Amino acid sequence: MRIVVTILTVALLSACTPAPPTASPPSAASSSVDCRGLPQVEAAPCDKMVAAIGDAYPEAVQDAARILVADTCPPQVYCDRAFIYDAAASIVPSGGTEADALLLHVYGHLGQSLDVEPWSGPLPEHVSLFFSRGDLQFTPAPSGET
Repeated sequence: MRIVVTILTVALLSACTPAPPTASPPSAASSSVDCRGLPQVEAAPCDKMVAAIGDAYPEAVQDAARILVADTCPPQVYCDRAFIYDAAASIVPSGGTEADALLLHVYGHLGQSLDVEPWSGPLPEHVSLFFSRGDLQFTPAPSGET
């Protein structure tokens, strides 16, 4: 009986044609990626956000020298959120500077796909500092320091 089952399994597996490869989202593997302050409500929130950005703006991610993502809620502040994920992203192109960056708003609910759209309005101060200096620590600044 065991031989028949093994032969039948091998015959069935050899008759199956492999599924064609699916297009993978653009990779940020060659880019420097830095995410700060994202909620740790599920595994790899940074990867989830970068993948959503890559789906919405594939050319920008493929050409990116640097991808920065920061939560819109300031450090050490409780935010009553409309969305679990609510971040600003800066996509700096290869050979470009922060002035050339594509600024995006990435937001959405837990367990759902994220929305990505161009950022409108001024950036929150902590995000602007992170994007311009790249050294923002998500801890309060000493008094008198901006």
